[in-house]
Amino acid sequence: MQFPKKIDYQETMDYKGTQIAKSQANKENSIKIASCGRDAVLIATTCKPRLFSKISDEEMKEKILAWRKWLWEKVYTDNISKPF
Repeated sequence: MQFPKKIDYQETMDYKGTQIAKSQANKENSIKIASCGRDAVLIATTCKPRLFSKISDEEMKEKILAWRKWLWEKVYTDNISKPF
């Protein structure tokens, strides 16, 4: 009978800790992306001119993208990656 290779538990725990940290960072980044998108839509639709309700889809899309970028760069600034 052959015994398996000796396991270095400290190395295993360090690897596990690194993977958990990466996973947590990805989760936080995903939340940030979703929050920027949601908030951009809310702001753009709330700020829509009421007197001139005939705003094109393209104009609304531009407004949402502008708000999303502003939120990412000015409000939600705790992460360093930049998806947009």
